[in-house]
Amino acid sequence: MMINYLKYVALLLFVACFVTSCNNDVFIDGPEMPGETTETVEGDGGEVSFRIQTKSLKSISFDHYSDDMGFSFFNHKGEQVKEECPASELARIHYENRWVVFDMTVKGDRVTFHNIENCRNETVSRTIRLQYDYTVKFVHIDILPGKSTEITGITYAPEIYVDKTRYLTSRTMRVSNASSKTTQVGVRPYMTVQSSCTVESKDIWSHFIKANIAVPTYTNGRWCMGDERYLLLSSNEIYSSAKSDVTETVDVLANSTMSIVTTVIMSKAKSGGTVEFLNPVSGRRFSTEFTCEVMEPIDYTISTYNED
Repeated sequence: MMINYLKYVALLLFVACFVTSCNNDVFIDGPEMPGETTETVEGDGGEVSFRIQTKSLKSISFDHYSDDMGFSFFNHKGEQVKEECPASELARIHYENRWVVFDMTVKGDRVTFHNIENCRNETVSRTIRLQYDYTVKFVHIDILPGKSTEITGITYAPEIYVDKTRYLTSRTMRVSNASSKTTQVGVRPYMTVQSSCTVESKDIWSHFIKANIAVPTYTNGRWCMGDERYLLLSSNEIYSSAKSDVTETVDVLANSTMSIVTTVIMSKAKSGGTVEFLNPVSGRRFSTEFTCEVMEPIDYTISTYNED
């Protein structure tokens, strides 16, 4: 009986040592974190701070597309390092593009995300990746909109380029007059004609911005700068001609059938300029060039043909 008891005690000691050994192998230094968490910060000056597990932590980075070149990484000496910098050496990540600026600092097991500005008029989401030997954890940061980018001015090129090509569009209307007297019909040559305005800015980042842009217009026999239109800096708008109510009277002879052919002459003109921007929080200024091409009807002819 004593021998069995000693064997039982020895077995308990062996199991206790084994469990203790296993616990040492998976012990995590610092607070437990879920696989994914989400934090929200204000767009202008918002900040959030949280603790992370540091044992077996290999690297800290942000998920991003390869063409997003706005990230800079720094070690504890303030020296710029590569994105693959070991977590133990990383002290700060700085990000900057046209609309968003933020800093993330790492001090021991404390990570602080500080957003400087978000001018995009929408929530911007970023994901922090914590890469461990045995797993990966994510912290999603939602950056709320801050003060919007302001347009401080638009300057226009001194001349309007006029395309010398004339573009023609024709329409035929067939009219019958069964009476014994000449009658008249009203013809609106511009009624079905559409004008167009195409704006193209040089830089992709500006395509989603709207601005009040003065567009070329054909008035009193010549092209000149007209009224402003509130347009995206990358857009193509089609609209009815301002001359659609112009009416021409045509005589239709008694007891006859007549074809009325309306030919509208279209012309193109292009202006250009530069839009100046300001991010109000950081005070950063930048600009983009743009062109504005308009096609409008400038004249018409009406021809009549008796079918009898």
